[in-house]
Amino acid sequence: MDSLRTSVPSMETVQLSSLRAFLGSRGYINRERWGTYLDRFSRKVGGREQNVLIPTERDLVDFDKRMRDALEALSAHLKTPAQVLLKQIANSGYEVVRIAANPGEQSNTVSYDAAIDLLQGGFALIDSSAVVAISYESIRAVRGRRPDAVRKYLDRVQVGQTEVGSFVLTLLMPLSVEGDVLELPENMAETFGRQVAEQMSSALRAAERATRTGEFAVRNIAEEGVTANFSKGIARMVQAVGDVAINLAPATDSKKAPRYVASKFSWRDLPTLKEIERRLTPKEQRKPVSLTGTVTEFREPSKRTSGTITLEAEVYGEVRPVRLRFERTERPIVIEALEKKPELKLSVVGELVSKSGHFQLENAHGFQLVRRGPLA
Repeated sequence: MDSLRTSVPSMETVQLSSLRAFLGSRGYINRERWGTYLDRFSRKVGGREQNVLIPTERDLVDFDKRMRDALEALSAHLKTPAQVLLKQIANSGYEVVRIAANPGEQSNTVSYDAAIDLLQGGFALIDSSAVVAISYESIRAVRGRRPDAVRKYLDRVQVGQTEVGSFVLTLLMPLSVEGDVLELPENMAETFGRQVAEQMSSALRAAERATRTGEFAVRNIAEEGVTANFSKGIARMVQAVGDVAINLAPATDSKKAPRYVASKFSWRDLPTLKEIERRLTPKEQRKPVSLTGTVTEFREPSKRTSGTITLEAEVYGEVRPVRLRFERTERPIVIEALEKKPELKLSVVGELVSKSGHFQLENAHGFQLVRRGPLA
C-alpha cells in the first residue's frame, strides 16, 4: 500500500459526509461514539471484526492525523492503494455526472471554448433538474431567480477529476448537504442530490427518445423533467464537441442504489434538441433567428397573395434547405434574389422550426438582399 503520509500532505480535502457514505457502501456500521471526538465504524470479514475510527468534527486540533490513521486502516482492510481509495471516497456522497466528449476516440483533450461549453451545458442540466425536483408541477422553462434551496445546493456542486480515454468531465452533486442549509423538509433534504440525479436521468431518457424518433409531445417530455433550459444545455455540448455521452453514477454501489443508463447525443440530434427548446420556451421569450442563403425554389400559386420559397442556408453548422412563406410586398426582393443568385443572397428573420425532418422559417420578415463576396 502506498503511504498516505507521504503522498497526501493534508486530509482537509476529505469530506466527513463522503467518508461516512463510503463506509456505509462498504458494509461498515457506525457502532458507537469512541471517546469524545471519534466514531467507531466496523464490519465483520471472515469472522473477524475490522474497525475504523473517524473524527466527529473538522475543527479538531489533530483532525489531519486522525483522518490519516482512518484512511490507512481502510487501505489495509480493503487492499486498495491510497490514491485510488481517496478518489473513491471523494465521489462517495456525490451523485456523479460523467460527460464524455466523442466517446471512443483517443484524444483526451478539447479546446478551451469546448471545455467551457461542456461545463456550462452540464451545469444547466443540474440546474434544471434541481428546479424541477423541488417543484410540485411540471415546468417547461426555468426562468428568473431560483428558489433559495436550489441556489444553495448548486453552490455545493463541484467539478471532479477528468478521466483517461476520451475527454471525460465529471460534475459532483452532493447527495445531501450537512446542516440546515437547504431549508427543506428533512426527508427531502437528506437525499436531495439523489432526487436531482433521478430527475436528470428521467429527462435524459426522454430527450434521447425524442431525438431517436423525431417525435415528442411537449406535455409528456415536460412531465418527465425536460425543460427548454435542459434541452439547450445538451445542444450546447453537442455543438461544442459533436458526440456526447452523459452518464450518472450513484453515490454508493450498494444494491439499493439506482442504476442509471447512459444517454448519447450527436450532431444529427441538434434539430430535434433545438425544436424541443423552442416549443418549451414561452412564445414571448422565443428569439428570432436570421438566415442568409440562396433561393433555390420558388412557388407562387395563382390568385394567392403569398408564395413560398426554399432557401439554402446554414443551419446548425450545415447548409440545409429551409422553407418559408413570403407576402406579396416581399415579392420583388425574392424575385431579384432568385434571378440574380450568382450575385445575391437573401437574408430573412423568423422562427426556425423542424417539422417531419424539414426546416421551416415561420413568421418570416426583414427580407434583405446581400451581395456575395468575391470568394463566394
